[in-house]
Amino acid sequence: MKIYTRKGDDGTTGLYGGGRVPKDSAAPEAYGTVDEAQAALGVARASCERGGELDALLVGLERDLWVLMAELATDAGNAHKLVDGTSRVTGAMVEALEARIDEVSDRFEPPTEFVVPGESVVSAQLDVARTVIRRAERVAVRRRARLAGGALPQPPLGPGLDPRPLAGGPLADHPGRLSPVLIASPFSSYPPPHPQGAPMPIPISVDHVAALTDDLEVDLVAVGVRQGHLDDDAPGLDAGVATIAGFEGKVAQTLLTTTDAGVRLLVGLGEDPDPKDYRKVGAAVSKAAVKGRSVAVDALADLDGTDRAAAAEALAEGLALGAYGFADYKDPAPGTALEAATVVGKGGKRVTDAVARGLAVATAVGLARDLVNTPGGDLTPPVFADQAVELGQEFGLEVEVLELDAIREHNMGGLLGVARGSYQGPASSP
Repeated sequence: MKIYTRKGDDGTTGLYGGGRVPKDSAAPEAYGTVDEAQAALGVARASCERGGELDALLVGLERDLWVLMAELATDAGNAHKLVDGTSRVTGAMVEALEARIDEVSDRFEPPTEFVVPGESVVSAQLDVARTVIRRAERVAVRRRARLAGGALPQPPLGPGLDPRPLAGGPLADHPGRLSPVLIASPFSSYPPPHPQGAPMPIPISVDHVAALTDDLEVDLVAVGVRQGHLDDDAPGLDAGVATIAGFEGKVAQTLLTTTDAGVRLLVGLGEDPDPKDYRKVGAAVSKAAVKGRSVAVDALADLDGTDRAAAAEALAEGLALGAYGFADYKDPAPGTALEAATVVGKGGKRVTDAVARGLAVATAVGLARDLVNTPGGDLTPPVFADQAVELGQEFGLEVEVLELDAIREHNMGGLLGVARGSYQGPASSP
């Protein structure tokens, strides 16, 4: 079956129900623009969760536009051939759409100011569809006015084509109708990465033991070695292997090899181990031990007292942050991921507490990184404020969230100015 007829080679096109008109005449321009609007809605739908509420809404709208295209593509002399709901827009179709708009309006507060497009992928695509629909309305109005020989009667075509049930932002003559951004955002398939509960950006646990023992079950043991003391710190190391690998024991260098104690991950401490370098040491271990689920790090032996505690804290922080990765919008990487690290070294409660502090610092840094990396369309002011409240509750802090009126009262003009570009209201946790 051929999909071309050559009938349009003369510059004309067939109408629904019979008849031909020039391709650049009012009818093809009208139903062609509606066809473009339907395709734009299809692009947005392709980004939605299949079977979700927004998906179902857009499918219904696309099917309604088929009916509208049929009516616009029909010559006035063949209007009697149109069938209500199939090739002619009806008042019932418009009422059904408006009922849907009212239902959504009751659940989500409409914007009160202009909205800057781009809150999310879906909302941006719906904004494009909105502008095409507005253009389709203008074209269709001209088309129907020409056919009617005067002003366009509002029902049923006007409400049927009216883009404002789909879109448009707050309009004086149709208050309470929603823009595509407002419809899309609540049902978007891109939810905030941490919508509920306190964020947990660090994927591993870090604890402390005084010494390596037979009952300590880990997949890998990492041993700190000093530059210039490889034989002392890693007995049995093949010097030739270290030379070929370029391993000298410099700070944060790593080498997976065999020693008299078995397979070990050697990590460089430099010539004179310094607590401030242990953050790099921990990060290097986490990255090198990525194929194991657990690792023990024995690298504090050459430090005493305060230096040992400071190094343990830095080591724990480095181990945790070395395992950090912002993957909220990516599929999990294949293979094993590090889940637990153990800092080995004497020092009792002082070192245990230091390790706990290091993990706490790393968790806070990881949270800050998550917030920075999260797109603004997902990390909206209300979501940000909710996270602050949840964290406050977790740690016994009272958090006050300032809403719009309070922000105005405090003359926070910068925050108010930025918030004017979004339908999401501002919020601040002082």
